Amino acid sequence: MQVATDNFIIEKAYLDIPSYKEKVEDEYLYHKDKDNNCIVTEYMPILDWFLIVKSKDLSVDNSFYKIVFINLGLFILFALLMALTALIIFKRNQVLTKFSYIDEMTKLNNRRSYEEDTFHLAQNSLDDDFVYVNIDVNSLKKANDTLGHEAGDELIKGAAICLDNAFSKYGTVYRMGGDEFSAVLYMPHDDYLKLETELQKEANSWSGEIVKHLSISIGHVALAEDPNRTLDEIVQTADTRMYEAKSEYYRQTGLDRRKI
Repeated sequence: MQVATDNFIIEKAYLDIPSYKEKVEDEYLYHKDKDNNCIVTEYMPILDWFLIVKSKDLSVDNSFYKIVFINLGLFILFALLMALTALIIFKRNQVLTKFSYIDEMTKLNNRRSYEEDTFHLAQNSLDDDFVYVNIDVNSLKKANDTLGHEAGDELIKGAAICLDNAFSKYGTVYRMGGDEFSAVLYMPHDDYLKLETELQKEANSWSGEIVKHLSISIGHVALAEDPNRTLDEIVQTADTRMYEAKSEYYRQTGLDRRKI
């Protein structure tokens, strides 16, 4: 900062600013020199002085804007990191939730999934093409006792593959536990009867590395058989029919059900 009564001195000191030979009262004159420095000049009539303020550079302003931009960048980066973290947590929870409804051995839906789905079904009217199916693997105990539990697991996995191939297009297949399965399907009853025949053929043609034969017993109920049935009644009837089919299997094969 300089104060002087002789504007000629000022002009010599700052040759790059305009001449101020004529005094200008009550007015600031603003100027930038070639180095982008700020120069503010004001005539002070009381002192008959020229007041000149010259900053050496714009470092103060630049620093301010630099801080603003840095903080803005950090805020955006922080927001992006928070959004990414939230997305990762959301995806992870989705995966964990999904796997909590999946049977580890067969990759079918598990009993927990079945109970939640059937709970919601029971609260609403069933669709006209609703079909409920119960399935059980035959001779699992015999395979476990004679060939080991790996053989039994192979039978369960084989049944799951056959059921998934047959039913997945029409609904959901559940492993209820052990060698028991259920399915909730949506298809015309006549179409289901044809599909069940194809399923039995696929099961009979299945062959594993340890066990060479797969047999399953099936019991189903279509809502079309009696539209007044409740879901509980449908499940009970399907279960009864499945056990009737299993009894018929043991009768035809002559096997002792108590031992297998």
